[in-house]
Amino acid sequence: MKKASVWAAIVILSATGCASGAGSSASSTSASPTPPTSASSPYEWPTASSIPYAASTLVAGTESCGLDEGKMSTGADGTEHYRGGSATCSVTNTDPRVAGGAIYTWEKDVWPTADGFGQTQWGAGRLENSGGAWVGTYTGIATSETGDILTFWYTGTGGYKGLSYYMWQTVHFEMPGVTHGLIFPGTPPKP
Repeated sequence: MKKASVWAAIVILSATGCASGAGSSASSTSASPTPPTSASSPYEWPTASSIPYAASTLVAGTESCGLDEGKMSTGADGTEHYRGGSATCSVTNTDPRVAGGAIYTWEKDVWPTADGFGQTQWGAGRLENSGGAWVGTYTGIATSETGDILTFWYTGTGGYKGLSYYMWQTVHFEMPGVTHGLIFPGTPPKP
């Protein structure tokens, strides 16, 4: 599918509300969802404050990172393999439990073309602040059309013991990345 067709489909889905629902935000005093305000992506919406859902909390923030790509080697098929990389990040959030400093390992495989690229990426991370820390792993993709799309599963330690944090992040080639997530009781589910 061509880039213009993909974005047209996203705009249509956003306009018709098909992509809203569970991924919508509301003010902290209202339980009724509101649709995303941006037609460029139905999966990103502004959230001014955290939204409690019983024992869980929907949060939003940003993450700015410095990146060391590690060492690159090229496979026989042209795949670029980056290993031993790391990212050091500053995280802001509507919930102070998931704000602070984060450090990640970073690996990726890239399939470049003359017109763009596709890649997978993965690693482990730790998000820490004065209340405790979150430790976990992440995976994601990036393409020249989408930017980065990453998913993180964290387990709380210290003051956050007994909690988990699922976060998804999008980065459109410039920092900061936009994050959304859910803090919830228990441990991350096993895939």
